[in-house]
Amino acid sequence: MRLFNLDLAALALLTGVIPMGAAAAESAQDYPERPIKLVSGAPPGAEGAMLAHLIAEHMGQDLGQRLIVEHKPGAAHNIAGEAVARSKPDGYTLHIGGRPNTIHKVMYPSIEYDYARDLAPVGVIGTMTPILVAGMHTPIHSVQDLVKIAKERPGELTCASTGVATTAHLLCEILKEVWDIDLTHIPYRGSAAAITDMIGGQTDVQITVVASTLPYIKTGKLRPLATFGSARLPTLPDVPTLRELGVPVQDYRIWTALLVPTGTPPQIIERLNQSLNTALNNPKMVETMLQNGMDPATAPNSPAELKNLIASETELWTGILRKHGIGQADAGGGREGPADQTGTGGNRAN
Repeated sequence: MRLFNLDLAALALLTGVIPMGAAAAESAQDYPERPIKLVSGAPPGAEGAMLAHLIAEHMGQDLGQRLIVEHKPGAAHNIAGEAVARSKPDGYTLHIGGRPNTIHKVMYPSIEYDYARDLAPVGVIGTMTPILVAGMHTPIHSVQDLVKIAKERPGELTCASTGVATTAHLLCEILKEVWDIDLTHIPYRGSAAAITDMIGGQTDVQITVVASTLPYIKTGKLRPLATFGSARLPTLPDVPTLRELGVPVQDYRIWTALLVPTGTPPQIIERLNQSLNTALNNPKMVETMLQNGMDPATAPNSPAELKNLIASETELWTGILRKHGIGQADAGGGREGPADQTGTGGNRAN
């Protein structure tokens, strides 16, 4: 009978069988032993892709293993999210996701995973402040100009976005409501095509992020009108916030975070969280992020903090989608390249 009083370690020695809990703990203690895959929903060249490669470089240095970025764009980052959710929960497949993932139940109900249930939070990487810009071909030099022209010519001004139900699209809908104006939404499949068409005079205004537009703003190819943050951006100190201009909008921010498949051992999640925060405290990484209009996450940057953020953001953006009648039937559209001649052209704003 005394055999049943032996502890697990003694039992393992006698039987040669390591209990599952002990095996998991041992595996977590040795983690990582091989390269790690970081799956991004952003296409190569997008600001999200740049951030994925940046975090892979710095976390790789801390972990002592390569983080290999794999791009799986589509369905507002949810193809990437689902791929990671279905992966083995061993810490060797990570997901870099964000706000778009939280709306998958409304926009992509055929996707058979739940972002909050099937992915475990590690920590926030950083946030970006959206910015409203206008094409240089337009007479729009300020927010006041935009509202005035839109009221005089309902539906003629175009508002480009990086796709249906993206932050850019939803913020455009919010501004239309706040200002009681009519803008024609033109979705694109990614930021590069949307910016190219705006510079080419095919669309009029766009809500995007500084990382995508700063080079074009500095070279006079795009005109900044206002930002959505609570304070002016250090990289664009002369551009006012919408709040300064009396526009009643929230401090909307675009966030990016690191997640793993649910079931990943807590010790591995803790190690990844430590590595993430070490990377975010690296002066070189901080400088690169700030130069591209990204604010690194600061303490406390824990899995619990990210879990709460996902819950609140899911409620917020799902509510916005439903309020504006945007759903599954609207998903999937968007221009891939230069606008065709049948759409609403930005030249009408001249």
